[in-house]
Amino acid sequence: MKKIILGAMALMIGAIGFAQNTSVVLQSGPSQYANVDQIGANTSLVIQSNYNNDAFATQNGTSLGVQIQEGSNGLARLTQTGATNKSFQFQTGESNIVRARMIGDDNTTAQIQSGDYNVANINIGTNGSDRNMAWQIQEGSNNMLNSRLLGDDNTSGQMQAGENNIANVYARGFRNAGYQLQGGQDNRAYIRIGYPSGGVYDNVAWQVQFGGTGAMSVNNIARIDQLGDRNTAGQVQGGDNIDDLRNNLATIIQTGDDNTAYQFQGGNDVPGATASNNTVFSRQNGNENLSVQVQDGINNIARIVQDGNFGTGVQVQDGGWNEMYLHQIAGDNNKSLQVQLIGTTDSLSRVRQGGPGGNGAFTYQAGSYNTAIVNQF
Repeated sequence: MKKIILGAMALMIGAIGFAQNTSVVLQSGPSQYANVDQIGANTSLVIQSNYNNDAFATQNGTSLGVQIQEGSNGLARLTQTGATNKSFQFQTGESNIVRARMIGDDNTTAQIQSGDYNVANINIGTNGSDRNMAWQIQEGSNNMLNSRLLGDDNTSGQMQAGENNIANVYARGFRNAGYQLQGGQDNRAYIRIGYPSGGVYDNVAWQVQFGGTGAMSVNNIARIDQLGDRNTAGQVQGGDNIDDLRNNLATIIQTGDDNTAYQFQGGNDVPGATASNNTVFSRQNGNENLSVQVQDGINNIARIVQDGNFGTGVQVQDGGWNEMYLHQIAGDNNKSLQVQLIGTTDSLSRVRQGGPGGNGAFTYQAGSYNTAIVNQF
Protein backbone atom coordinates (compact mmCIF):
# COMPACT_ATOMS: atom_id res chain seq x y z
CA MET A 1 0.00 0.00 0.00
CA LYS A 2 2.89 2.36 0.84
CA LYS A 3 4.42 1.82 -2.58
CA ILE A 4 1.05 2.51 -4.24
CA ILE A 5 0.66 5.78 -2.34
CA LEU A 6 4.19 6.90 -3.18
CA GLY A 7 3.58 6.00 -6.82
CA ALA A 8 0.36 8.02 -6.85
CA MET A 9 2.18 11.00 -5.32
CA ALA A 10 4.87 10.75 -7.97
CA LEU A 11 2.26 10.72 -10.69
CA MET A 12 0.57 13.81 -9.29
CA ILE A 13 3.86 15.68 -8.94
CA GLY A 14 4.76 14.82 -12.51
CA ALA A 15 1.33 15.92 -13.69
CA ILE A 16 1.82 19.32 -12.05
CA GLY A 17 4.99 19.79 -14.07
CA PHE A 18 3.01 19.23 -17.26
CA ALA A 19 0.06 21.38 -16.17
CA GLN A 20 -2.05 18.23 -15.83
CA ASN A 21 -3.93 16.84 -12.87
CA THR A 22 -3.84 13.24 -11.68
CA SER A 23 -5.94 11.86 -8.85
CA VAL A 24 -5.71 8.37 -7.34
CA VAL A 25 -8.06 7.32 -4.54
CA LEU A 26 -7.80 3.88 -2.88
CA GLN A 27 -10.22 2.91 -0.13
CA SER A 28 -10.92 -0.34 1.71
CA GLY A 29 -13.74 -0.65 4.21
CA PRO A 30 -17.44 0.17 4.65
CA SER A 31 -19.34 3.42 4.05
CA GLN A 32 -16.74 5.22 1.97
CA TYR A 33 -16.99 8.37 -0.11
CA ALA A 34 -14.74 9.75 -2.87
CA ASN A 35 -15.22 13.01 -4.79
CA VAL A 36 -12.84 14.13 -7.57
CA ASP A 37 -13.23 17.43 -9.48
CA GLN A 38 -10.69 18.21 -12.20
CA ILE A 39 -10.34 20.81 -14.97
CA GLY A 40 -7.91 20.13 -17.83
CA ALA A 41 -6.37 17.02 -19.35
CA ASN A 42 -7.00 14.92 -16.28
CA THR A 43 -6.53 11.35 -15.14
CA SER A 44 -8.51 9.97 -12.23
CA LEU A 45 -8.60 6.48 -10.68
CA VAL A 46 -10.93 5.55 -7.80
CA ILE A 47 -10.96 2.04 -6.30
CA GLN A 48 -13.32 1.13 -3.49
CA SER A 49 -13.88 -2.26 -1.89
CA ASN A 50 -16.64 -3.81 0.24
CA TYR A 51 -20.03 -2.04 0.27
CA ASN A 52 -21.98 1.21 0.67
CA ASN A 53 -19.42 3.18 -1.36
CA ASP A 54 -19.94 6.45 -3.24
CA ALA A 55 -17.64 7.79 -5.96
CA PHE A 56 -18.04 11.02 -7.94
CA ALA A 57 -15.67 12.30 -10.64
CA THR A 58 -16.16 15.49 -12.66
CA GLN A 59 -13.63 16.10 -15.45
CA ASN A 60 -13.39 18.95 -17.95
CA GLY A 61 -11.05 18.38 -20.90
CA THR A 62 -9.29 15.41 -22.46
CA SER A 63 -9.75 13.17 -19.46
CA LEU A 64 -9.51 9.54 -18.42
CA GLY A 65 -11.65 8.33 -15.52
CA VAL A 66 -11.71 4.84 -14.01
CA GLN A 67 -13.93 3.95 -11.06
CA ILE A 68 -14.01 0.43 -9.57
CA GLN A 69 -16.32 -0.53 -6.72
CA GLU A 70 -16.85 -3.93 -5.13
CA GLY A 71 -19.68 -4.43 -2.67
CA SER A 72 -23.35 -3.54 -2.30
CA ASN A 73 -25.36 -0.32 -2.50
CA GLY A 74 -22.57 1.56 -4.25
CA LEU A 75 -23.00 4.59 -6.49
CA ALA A 76 -20.46 5.70 -9.13
CA ARG A 77 -21.09 8.83 -11.20
CA LEU A 78 -18.80 10.35 -13.81
CA THR A 79 -19.28 13.59 -15.79
CA GLN A 80 -16.87 14.49 -18.60
CA THR A 81 -16.92 17.53 -20.90
CA GLY A 82 -14.56 17.86 -23.85
CA ALA A 83 -12.96 15.77 -26.59
CA THR A 84 -11.23 12.40 -26.55
CA ASN A 85 -12.51 11.36 -23.13
CA LYS A 86 -12.28 7.83 -21.74
CA SER A 87 -14.40 6.46 -18.92
CA PHE A 88 -14.43 2.99 -17.32
CA GLN A 89 -16.63 2.00 -14.39
CA PHE A 90 -16.83 -1.48 -12.84
CA GLN A 91 -19.16 -2.61 -10.06
CA THR A 92 -19.72 -5.95 -8.34
CA GLY A 93 -22.63 -6.65 -6.03
CA GLU A 94 -26.28 -5.74 -5.80
CA SER A 95 -28.39 -2.58 -6.00
CA ASN A 96 -25.60 -0.58 -7.62
CA ILE A 97 -26.06 2.51 -9.77
CA VAL A 98 -23.49 3.73 -12.28
CA ARG A 99 -23.91 6.85 -14.42
CA ALA A 100 -21.79 8.44 -17.11
CA ARG A 101 -22.48 11.74 -18.89
CA MET A 102 -20.23 13.06 -21.63
CA ILE A 103 -20.56 16.19 -23.77
CA GLY A 104 -18.12 16.43 -26.67
CA ASP A 105 -16.47 14.41 -29.43
CA ASP A 106 -14.62 11.09 -29.64
CA ASN A 107 -15.78 9.85 -26.24
CA THR A 108 -15.58 6.24 -25.09
CA THR A 109 -17.26 4.80 -22.03
CA ALA A 110 -17.65 1.27 -20.65
CA GLN A 111 -19.79 0.08 -17.77
CA ILE A 112 -19.72 -3.43 -16.28
CA GLN A 113 -21.94 -4.63 -13.45
CA SER A 114 -22.22 -8.08 -11.88
CA GLY A 115 -25.10 -8.90 -9.55
CA ASP A 116 -28.82 -8.20 -9.23
CA TYR A 117 -30.96 -5.04 -9.14
CA ASN A 118 -28.31 -2.88 -10.77
CA VAL A 119 -28.83 0.21 -12.96
CA ALA A 120 -26.42 1.62 -15.55
CA ASN A 121 -27.00 4.91 -17.39
CA ILE A 122 -25.03 6.58 -20.18
CA ASN A 123 -25.86 10.02 -21.60
CA ILE A 124 -23.57 11.23 -24.36
CA GLY A 125 -23.48 14.58 -26.09
CA THR A 126 -25.88 17.19 -27.37
CA ASN A 127 -26.86 18.10 -30.91
CA GLY A 128 -23.67 18.40 -32.94
CA SER A 129 -21.66 15.79 -31.01
CA ASP A 130 -20.27 12.91 -33.05
CA ARG A 131 -18.24 9.68 -33.05
CA ASN A 132 -19.07 8.60 -29.50
CA MET A 133 -19.05 5.01 -28.26
CA ALA A 134 -20.80 3.42 -25.27
CA TRP A 135 -20.71 -0.17 -23.98
CA GLN A 136 -22.69 -1.64 -21.12
CA ILE A 137 -22.50 -5.17 -19.68
CA GLN A 138 -24.61 -6.63 -16.89
CA GLU A 139 -24.68 -10.14 -15.44
CA GLY A 140 -27.55 -11.06 -13.12
CA SER A 141 -31.28 -10.51 -12.82
CA ASN A 142 -33.64 -7.54 -12.53
CA ASN A 143 -31.06 -5.17 -13.99
CA MET A 144 -31.55 -2.11 -16.22
CA LEU A 145 -29.41 -0.53 -18.93
CA ASN A 146 -30.03 2.92 -20.43
CA SER A 147 -28.02 4.53 -23.21
CA ARG A 148 -28.87 7.95 -24.69
CA LEU A 149 -26.85 9.21 -27.64
CA LEU A 150 -27.35 12.62 -29.25
CA GLY A 151 -25.22 13.33 -32.30
CA ASP A 152 -23.66 11.56 -35.27
CA ASP A 153 -21.61 8.38 -35.70
CA ASN A 154 -22.51 7.06 -32.26
CA THR A 155 -22.33 3.39 -31.30
CA SER A 156 -24.06 1.76 -28.37
CA GLY A 157 -23.63 -1.85 -27.31
CA GLN A 158 -25.54 -3.50 -24.47
CA MET A 159 -25.19 -7.05 -23.14
CA GLN A 160 -27.22 -8.67 -20.40
CA ALA A 161 -27.20 -12.25 -19.05
CA GLY A 162 -29.95 -13.31 -16.67
CA GLU A 163 -33.66 -12.81 -16.17
CA ASN A 164 -36.10 -9.90 -15.94
CA ASN A 165 -33.61 -7.45 -17.41
CA ILE A 166 -34.39 -4.26 -19.38
CA ALA A 167 -32.18 -2.58 -21.98
CA ASN A 168 -32.92 0.78 -23.62
CA VAL A 169 -31.09 2.66 -26.39
CA TYR A 170 -32.14 6.08 -27.65
CA ALA A 171 -30.17 7.71 -30.46
CA ARG A 172 -30.70 10.78 -32.61
CA GLY A 173 -28.48 11.64 -35.55
CA PHE A 174 -26.82 10.04 -38.54
CA ARG A 175 -25.02 6.71 -38.89
CA ASN A 176 -25.85 5.54 -35.39
CA ALA A 177 -25.49 1.90 -34.43
CA GLY A 178 -27.33 0.21 -31.57
CA TYR A 179 -26.66 -3.40 -30.55
CA GLN A 180 -28.38 -5.33 -27.78
CA LEU A 181 -27.63 -8.89 -26.64
CA GLN A 182 -29.67 -10.61 -23.95
CA GLY A 183 -29.41 -14.18 -22.71
CA GLY A 184 -32.15 -15.74 -20.59
CA GLN A 185 -35.85 -15.16 -20.23
CA ASP A 186 -38.40 -12.47 -19.37
CA ASN A 187 -36.08 -9.81 -20.80
CA ARG A 188 -37.00 -6.54 -22.56
CA ALA A 189 -34.96 -4.77 -25.23
CA TYR A 190 -35.88 -1.42 -26.82
CA ILE A 191 -34.08 0.69 -29.43
CA ARG A 192 -35.46 4.04 -30.61
CA ILE A 193 -33.61 6.01 -33.30
CA GLY A 194 -34.41 9.29 -35.02
CA TYR A 195 -37.30 10.51 -32.92
CA PRO A 196 -38.95 12.95 -32.57
CA SER A 197 -37.89 15.07 -35.58
CA GLY A 198 -36.65 12.43 -38.05
CA GLY A 199 -34.57 13.48 -41.03
CA VAL A 200 -31.83 10.98 -40.17
CA TYR A 201 -30.43 8.11 -42.20
CA ASP A 202 -27.99 5.18 -42.35
CA ASN A 203 -28.72 3.98 -38.82
CA VAL A 204 -28.33 0.33 -37.79
CA ALA A 205 -30.08 -1.50 -34.93
CA TRP A 206 -29.76 -5.19 -34.00
CA GLN A 207 -31.28 -7.10 -31.10
CA VAL A 208 -30.43 -10.68 -30.14
CA GLN A 209 -32.26 -12.59 -27.42
CA PHE A 210 -31.09 -16.17 -27.00
CA GLY A 211 -30.80 -19.19 -24.79
CA GLY A 212 -27.74 -21.40 -24.59
CA THR A 213 -27.49 -25.18 -24.46
CA GLY A 214 -30.05 -26.59 -22.04
CA ALA A 215 -31.43 -23.12 -21.28
CA MET A 216 -34.75 -21.40 -21.96
CA SER A 217 -35.59 -18.36 -24.05
CA VAL A 218 -39.16 -17.49 -23.19
CA ASN A 219 -41.32 -14.40 -22.63
CA ASN A 220 -38.81 -12.01 -24.20
CA ILE A 221 -39.80 -8.75 -25.90
CA ALA A 222 -37.72 -6.89 -28.49
CA ARG A 223 -38.75 -3.66 -30.21
CA ILE A 224 -37.01 -1.29 -32.64
CA ASP A 225 -38.40 2.08 -33.76
CA GLN A 226 -36.60 3.95 -36.55
CA LEU A 227 -37.56 7.27 -38.11
CA GLY A 228 -35.64 8.21 -41.27
CA ASP A 229 -34.24 6.74 -44.48
CA ARG A 230 -31.82 3.93 -45.36
CA ASN A 231 -32.05 2.41 -41.90
CA THR A 232 -31.51 -1.26 -41.06
CA ALA A 233 -33.12 -3.18 -38.21
CA GLY A 234 -32.57 -6.80 -37.25
CA GLN A 235 -33.95 -9.05 -34.52
CA VAL A 236 -33.00 -12.61 -33.57
CA GLN A 237 -34.81 -14.63 -30.92
CA GLY A 238 -33.68 -18.21 -30.38
CA GLY A 239 -30.50 -20.21 -30.07
CA ASP A 240 -28.87 -23.60 -30.58
CA ASN A 241 -29.83 -26.67 -28.52
CA ILE A 242 -32.17 -24.77 -26.22
CA ASP A 243 -34.82 -26.55 -24.18
CA ASP A 244 -37.61 -24.04 -24.63
CA LEU A 245 -38.31 -21.21 -27.08
CA ARG A 246 -41.79 -19.74 -26.75
CA ASN A 247 -43.96 -16.69 -26.07
CA ASN A 248 -41.45 -14.26 -27.55
CA LEU A 249 -42.42 -11.03 -29.32
CA ALA A 250 -40.32 -9.10 -31.86
CA THR A 251 -41.52 -5.77 -33.30
CA ILE A 252 -39.98 -3.39 -35.83
CA ILE A 253 -41.51 -0.02 -36.75
CA GLN A 254 -39.85 1.96 -39.54
CA THR A 255 -40.97 5.26 -41.06
CA GLY A 256 -39.11 6.48 -44.14
CA ASP A 257 -37.75 5.19 -47.44
CA ASP A 258 -35.21 2.47 -48.35
CA ASN A 259 -35.43 0.82 -44.94
CA THR A 260 -34.75 -2.86 -44.26
CA ALA A 261 -36.11 -5.10 -41.50
CA TYR A 262 -34.94 -8.63 -40.65
CA GLN A 263 -36.64 -10.84 -38.05
CA PHE A 264 -35.69 -14.41 -37.13
CA GLN A 265 -37.24 -16.69 -34.51
CA GLY A 266 -36.18 -20.30 -33.92
CA GLY A 267 -33.05 -22.38 -33.69
CA ASN A 268 -31.68 -25.89 -33.44
CA ASP A 269 -33.71 -27.34 -30.59
CA VAL A 270 -32.84 -30.35 -28.50
CA PRO A 271 -34.91 -33.51 -29.20
CA GLY A 272 -38.42 -33.10 -27.84
CA ALA A 273 -38.16 -29.32 -27.53
CA THR A 274 -40.29 -27.00 -29.65
CA ALA A 275 -40.33 -23.37 -30.66
CA SER A 276 -43.92 -22.24 -30.25
CA ASN A 277 -46.28 -19.31 -29.71
CA ASN A 278 -43.80 -16.72 -30.96
CA THR A 279 -44.80 -13.53 -32.80
CA VAL A 280 -43.00 -11.21 -35.21
CA PHE A 281 -44.47 -7.94 -36.42
CA SER A 282 -43.07 -5.40 -38.87
CA ARG A 283 -44.60 -2.14 -40.03
CA GLN A 284 -42.98 0.07 -42.64
CA ASN A 285 -44.34 3.43 -43.80
CA GLY A 286 -42.60 4.69 -46.92
CA ASN A 287 -41.30 3.59 -50.30
CA GLU A 288 -38.85 0.91 -51.44
CA ASN A 289 -38.76 -0.84 -48.08
CA LEU A 290 -37.87 -4.50 -47.47
CA SER A 291 -39.13 -6.73 -44.67
CA VAL A 292 -38.01 -10.35 -44.11
CA GLN A 293 -39.43 -12.69 -41.46
CA VAL A 294 -38.33 -16.29 -40.73
CA GLN A 295 -39.89 -18.54 -38.08
CA ASP A 296 -39.27 -22.14 -37.02
CA GLY A 297 -41.74 -24.09 -34.86
CA ILE A 298 -45.47 -24.31 -34.27
CA ASN A 299 -48.31 -21.93 -33.40
CA ASN A 300 -46.26 -18.94 -34.51
CA ILE A 301 -47.57 -15.71 -36.06
CA ALA A 302 -45.79 -13.50 -38.60
CA ARG A 303 -47.23 -10.18 -39.75
CA ILE A 304 -45.94 -7.52 -42.17
CA VAL A 305 -47.66 -4.21 -42.91
CA GLN A 306 -46.22 -1.97 -45.63
CA ASP A 307 -47.74 1.37 -46.61
CA GLY A 308 -46.06 2.78 -49.72
CA ASN A 309 -44.74 1.95 -53.17
CA PHE A 310 -42.15 -0.57 -54.41
CA GLY A 311 -42.16 -2.47 -51.13
CA THR A 312 -41.09 -6.10 -50.75
CA GLY A 313 -42.27 -8.50 -48.06
CA VAL A 314 -40.85 -12.00 -47.49
CA GLN A 315 -42.16 -14.51 -44.95
CA VAL A 316 -40.90 -18.08 -44.32
CA GLN A 317 -42.27 -20.54 -41.76
CA ASP A 318 -41.31 -24.15 -41.01
CA GLY A 319 -43.68 -26.09 -38.78
CA GLY A 320 -47.37 -26.57 -38.16
CA TRP A 321 -50.34 -24.50 -37.10
CA ASN A 322 -48.62 -21.28 -38.07
CA GLU A 323 -50.12 -18.07 -39.46
CA MET A 324 -48.61 -15.40 -41.71
CA TYR A 325 -50.17 -12.14 -42.83
CA LEU A 326 -48.75 -9.69 -45.36
CA HIS A 327 -50.56 -6.41 -45.96
CA GLN A 328 -49.35 -3.97 -48.61
CA ILE A 329 -51.80 -1.08 -48.73
CA ALA A 330 -52.22 2.26 -50.47
CA GLY A 331 -49.38 1.74 -52.95
CA ASP A 332 -48.33 0.13 -56.20
CA ASN A 333 -45.53 -2.06 -57.55
CA ASN A 334 -45.30 -3.98 -54.29
CA LYS A 335 -44.13 -7.61 -54.16
CA SER A 336 -44.84 -10.34 -51.63
CA LEU A 337 -43.38 -13.81 -51.10
CA GLN A 338 -44.78 -16.28 -48.58
CA VAL A 339 -43.33 -19.76 -48.05
CA GLN A 340 -44.46 -22.45 -45.63
CA LEU A 341 -41.97 -25.31 -45.85
CA ILE A 342 -42.14 -29.10 -45.60
CA GLY A 343 -43.69 -30.21 -42.35
CA THR A 344 -46.26 -27.45 -42.49
CA THR A 345 -49.76 -28.49 -41.54
CA ASP A 346 -52.96 -26.65 -40.67
CA SER A 347 -51.27 -23.32 -41.42
CA LEU A 348 -52.63 -20.09 -42.89
CA SER A 349 -51.07 -17.58 -45.26
CA ARG A 350 -52.82 -14.40 -46.32
CA VAL A 351 -51.87 -11.51 -48.61
CA ARG A 352 -53.72 -8.23 -49.06
CA GLN A 353 -52.51 -5.78 -51.69
CA GLY A 354 -54.21 -2.55 -52.61
CA GLY A 355 -53.23 0.22 -55.00
CA PRO A 356 -53.32 1.40 -58.62
CA GLY A 357 -51.52 -1.69 -59.93
CA GLY A 358 -48.23 -3.41 -60.58
CA ASN A 359 -48.45 -5.54 -57.43
CA GLY A 360 -47.38 -9.19 -57.37
CA ALA A 361 -47.96 -11.98 -54.85
CA PHE A 362 -46.40 -15.45 -54.67
CA THR A 363 -47.44 -18.07 -52.10
CA TYR A 364 -45.99 -21.56 -51.65
CA GLN A 365 -47.20 -24.16 -49.14
CA ALA A 366 -45.88 -27.69 -48.60
CA GLY A 367 -47.84 -30.03 -46.38
CA SER A 368 -51.48 -30.73 -45.69
CA TYR A 369 -54.61 -28.93 -44.55
CA ASN A 370 -53.15 -25.50 -45.26
CA THR A 371 -55.02 -22.39 -46.38
CA ALA A 372 -53.79 -19.63 -48.69
CA ILE A 373 -55.71 -16.40 -49.37
CA VAL A 374 -54.68 -13.59 -51.73
CA ASN A 375 -56.69 -10.37 -52.09
CA GLN A 376 -55.70 -7.73 -54.62
CA PHE A 377 -57.90 -4.69 -54.94
